[in-house]
Amino acid sequence: MDILRIKESELEQVTDFINGNQLILHPNISPTGELDFTDYKGKKFTVLLDRNLLSYLLTLVKTGELEDYKARIAISSIMLWSRFNNILLNSGFALIEYANWKKGNIEATQENNIFLKTYDHYPANTWLDLALNRRKTIPILELKEFDEYSFYKESDHFQMHFLEMLKIAELFLNIELSKEEKIINFYRWVYGNILICRYTIIYFPLLVTGKVKTFKKLKNDFSLLISRCKNQAWDLTYLSVWSTLHYNEEQADEIYLFGTFDSELRTIFVTSHRNSDEPIYEMLGTQQGQRIVKELTNLNEKHMPREFRPIDSFDLDGMIDSQLSRVKEAWAKKTASNSR
Repeated sequence: MDILRIKESELEQVTDFINGNQLILHPNISPTGELDFTDYKGKKFTVLLDRNLLSYLLTLVKTGELEDYKARIAISSIMLWSRFNNILLNSGFALIEYANWKKGNIEATQENNIFLKTYDHYPANTWLDLALNRRKTIPILELKEFDEYSFYKESDHFQMHFLEMLKIAELFLNIELSKEEKIINFYRWVYGNILICRYTIIYFPLLVTGKVKTFKKLKNDFSLLISRCKNQAWDLTYLSVWSTLHYNEEQADEIYLFGTFDSELRTIFVTSHRNSDEPIYEMLGTQQGQRIVKELTNLNEKHMPREFRPIDSFDLDGMIDSQLSRVKEAWAKKTASNSR
């Protein structure tokens, strides 16, 4: 039996680090990243890890060290906190993303085997000492046998968000439209063509006002633009798929939280769950903000209630192909204007 002796001050230090760095998110428990389980007593909890956190954890256990000090404290704090509070960790989302990047199951299977072994392989005191910076290395975890897992499968959520990101890229590259016009154009396109995601609705204003830097330093590299679109689409996929798990959780026995070390993903989540129009006004000012909020109100009145359509009922592949052509045209125009 793993016995953990921990001082109250040490547990507070670990919890304060998690809260202070907004590592664990939930619309009600931690809408700003500060955990409060008051209304959730008696529930079971699982934290869904994003790719950043999982990658740091795997690097740590495979090499025995992690040079990034903050990442080392973050992952060890989560490992200790989850163990102490009997909270499960789940890497499924992150491994589906990884399998899709690798276009196969081999690497994701290897990572899942290591991840599943990690939880019981190390005593809690190892994570405590690491979290409090009393040690900087841990024994390397080595596996000789691997079970097979299947993570490589197409995600309709990812396809939808990739389509959104291509539309966003087209508008972002357009030098003739104002920020307000880009945002309104995007909202009209979303309401008229695909499912509405609250996270994408707030992401685009964050992008055009420079609060997130998805398309920074593209260096005239179109393939980098598309790669950034895919990366951001996966971040939005994490949030949208997770939202289907917490949407009607009042009667659920298990509550799903989300763990991330990605500051921009965190910004999207926290801004979205302020549940007001204030972020729009703060980003774009009173006049432009009023026009954008009015447009959203009109779109809601026009299109709500919407007939429910599952994501797989859309011709996402065809829509992506068409949108990709428009992004190429926008890229060509932008490149030509820069060379004048």
